[in-house]
Amino acid sequence: MCFSPPITFPTAGTVLVSKTQTTVTWDATGAPVNISNKALLMLRKGDLTAPFILAEGFDLRKGSLDITVPNVLADTDYEFVLLGDSGNFSPTFTIQSDVPA
Repeated sequence: MCFSPPITFPTAGTVLVSKTQTTVTWDATGAPVNISNKALLMLRKGDLTAPFILAEGFDLRKGSLDITVPNVLADTDYEFVLLGDSGNFSPTFTIQSDVPA
């Protein structure tokens, strides 16, 4: 059984600021008891995902994860990718940064 929890934050149009803390959330309702704890959160820009690994080895059943927004190019085409038993993408959001696009 694959568990593919929808990411609930950030939502479409959210603006995050590099080098600040944020909490990524997902709906863990109905998570199987024997789910993998080897989850991975990555940052995707446009159609490039690697090598932006933000966190790994956390429990998908928790439903949230605190991260530091990476200091990347300022742009409007970012997504988080949540991997574990299955993969799921967040809606597209913006990162404001002092690194110009």
